[in-house]
Amino acid sequence: MAGVISHHLKVDPDHWGQPLGIAGSFRVLADNPDFATLLGNIGSVLHLPTPFQPKIHYLWNCQPTPLGYYFADLLEGAKNKAHRFGREIKKQPQRLSLLLAIKAALVAVDSAGSA
Repeated sequence: MAGVISHHLKVDPDHWGQPLGIAGSFRVLADNPDFATLLGNIGSVLHLPTPFQPKIHYLWNCQPTPLGYYFADLLEGAKNKAHRFGREIKKQPQRLSLLLAIKAALVAVDSAGSA
């Protein structure tokens, strides 16, 4: 997660989960058969119980609403884990080297994909 989030230099942890435009919600295509296949593949690789079918809300909201999943608590937990990871990684040079290698690979792949 650290590699994916941090490979964009413009990512600011203080603004994670903030809407990028005027939309205050987004739809997750969790009901798409390809999404189910992806989750199954992830579950298989991670040796999770099969079939791996977690309950994923379809509509996510940036503000509290009865019509969708308000993800503020999830986001706050992710921020706390990222902060803790940042402190831990400084003490572990091998993990830091791995993170930097992953980030470099993601920047290269992202750039190639954008081209």
